Amino acid sequence: MIQAISRLNAKFLGFLSQGSTPRNLALSLALGMVVGLFPVLGLSTLLCTILALVFRLNLPAMQAANYGVYPLQLMLMLPFARLGEKVFHARAIPFSPLKLSSMLQQDMFRTLHDLGQAALHAMAGWALVAPLLMLCVYSTAHPMFRALAKKFQAEPLKAKTASAAL
Repeated sequence: MIQAISRLNAKFLGFLSQGSTPRNLALSLALGMVVGLFPVLGLSTLLCTILALVFRLNLPAMQAANYGVYPLQLMLMLPFARLGEKVFHARAIPFSPLKLSSMLQQDMFRTLHDLGQAALHAMAGWALVAPLLMLCVYSTAHPMFRALAKKFQAEPLKAKTASAAL
C-alpha cells in the first residue's frame, strides 16, 4: 500500500514538473498563489491561465497553487479593501450583512457604487502586497525545487547502479 502511494506521488510530481525547470516551477507556484489571492472572485483562474500561456509556465502547478489559496482569498478580501481605503483615504464601507442590507434598501445604486469602490480598493491593496508576497514565495520555493530536482536526478542513478550490481 505504501509503495502504491509512493508511486502515485512520484507520478503526480512528475506530471506537475513535466518539462519544467526548478525556476519555472517556483515561478508557477509563486504566481499561482499570488494571483489566487486576487480579491475578485472568479478572475484568478482566468488570470493564471493567461499568465501560464503567455510566459510558458506550468499551468497545472499554477492552478493547483491558485485553488490551494482559495480560502485565503476569501479571508483577505476585507483586509485588502481596508488597505486600499487607507491608501486612498476613502471612507470605510461597512461589510456587515445587516448594514449592507439596510444600505441596499435605502439606496441600491449608491450601495452598488460603494461596493464597486470597495472592490477597486481591494485590488489596490492586493497590488501593494503582491510583489512582496511573490518575492517571498519564489525565493522560498526555488531552492526547494532545486533540491528536489537534484534528489530525483540522483535517485534513478542510485537505482540503476543498485540493479546493475545485482
